[in-house]
Amino acid sequence: MALIPKLCRVLTLFAFGALSATSAAASPWQAASLPPAANTRYGQHYLLALPEGYEADPQRAWPVIVFLHGAGEWGTDLARVKTQGLGAFVEGGGKLPAIVIAPQTPRDQLWHPLFVDAVLREVAARYRIDAERIYLTGLSLGGMGTWSTALAYPGRFAALAPVAGAFPNDMLAYNLGRPEPTAADWLPAIRQLTHLPVWIAHGEADPVVPFAMDRRVAAVLKQLGMAPRLEWMANVGHDAWTRTYAETPAFYEWLFAQRRSAAPPAAPAPGAELAGRYRASNRNTAEVTVLEDRVDIAMGDGERIEFLPINRRQFIGPFLIRFEDDAQGAPRALAIPGIGRFERQH
Repeated sequence: MALIPKLCRVLTLFAFGALSATSAAASPWQAASLPPAANTRYGQHYLLALPEGYEADPQRAWPVIVFLHGAGEWGTDLARVKTQGLGAFVEGGGKLPAIVIAPQTPRDQLWHPLFVDAVLREVAARYRIDAERIYLTGLSLGGMGTWSTALAYPGRFAALAPVAGAFPNDMLAYNLGRPEPTAADWLPAIRQLTHLPVWIAHGEADPVVPFAMDRRVAAVLKQLGMAPRLEWMANVGHDAWTRTYAETPAFYEWLFAQRRSAAPPAAPAPGAELAGRYRASNRNTAEVTVLEDRVDIAMGDGERIEFLPINRRQFIGPFLIRFEDDAQGAPRALAIPGIGRFERQH
């Protein structure tokens, strides 16, 4: 068995079934795709909804909400994105004074920050956005994507709002039956987000993403001096998003009150010393290639994933990875918290 199993075998454990859209009214959503020059191997399609009055004032810049759906809505059918969470709220006639973007991740694929970034760049080039008021939110799988995307681009967003989510490695470890990462695995990474306001919502009776996972997220944030807004919902299962997006006006009041603040310095470019072959105890390999602003890792099963730097030794893609040094400061191992470890080959 591979050290990192195919994501479909992991993610289907917490896929949440989508509902069928029933509204006969014209949808406020516009379907769009990235142009070939901006395309990534992590996704292509997205929905966009413009606020009322967008055309009336050609000088006005608008806030942006980026919504990341759950596993039940992944694939190639954009209509599925309209059936849950913020997608359903807008589809059902909910009005927001913002441009709303809802990308769709391919089936069996965790959210990758590079895809979210590509969609945001495309929308910013075509529409009038207020770069000081870009908000990132997501449900379940998208709540995990909220954390990974924010870690990749800590200076991009004004606020984060993960719903029924968790840190991505924690959920992967849980579904694989392996020990969850420790707070020490996350503290150096989350330290890059201490400038951001965070709203976390989770049902206390969640049978899919255990409530304890978001309590642990909150504990890590508080350990770093952050003061997240916590909405713990008694007697609520996995669907914490209907109440959050459709029944809590205070959520939007809080969200639109936030503006981008000073972010920490940009992460350093990855060092050339990280390149090379790493091997797990079961003989699976990870071949690391260092690029200008990221590392590209080819797994032994043929899968390739790019990771962006958080700090000198931690990187984020669809999940967190860490390079560990020997006594001389040279990389000796590639660790994937909660999943496994590869030793450097010489």
